[in-house]
Amino acid sequence: MMAWLIYDAETGEQLRLSETNDAGEGELGTERPGSAMADNPSTHWDATLRTHVDSQVWMSKFAYLLLWTATEMVGVKESSDPDMVRAFMLLNAWDGPINLLDAQVQAGITLAESLGILTEARADRIRAGLLPE
Repeated sequence: MMAWLIYDAETGEQLRLSETNDAGEGELGTERPGSAMADNPSTHWDATLRTHVDSQVWMSKFAYLLLWTATEMVGVKESSDPDMVRAFMLLNAWDGPINLLDAQVQAGITLAESLGILTEARADRIRAGLLPE
């Protein structure tokens, strides 16, 4: 069965899911890939890009750690914030690859930013999987 995502032509906002391309005035339709319909979807709708994008960006733990500067790592390690201490301990215990788009990973980056360990620009670079400049 074909599945369609109907979205606002102006904003890109998802309006509804449909079995047919029943887009009306001011709306556009696009086929939903099977990867967006799974129980654990590997793609999701991006209203800005107006397309389905990857929901998972996997990297090794080593590659993830390279996204952080030495100063930022020290800031995380020496933080007295209980949530940051927990995030640090979980990262140390984790032995597998890291999904950069995982909600817990994103929450850890946001927490480091809110504690002043990361600047907004650095947090954005880490979220994008970009090495420090």
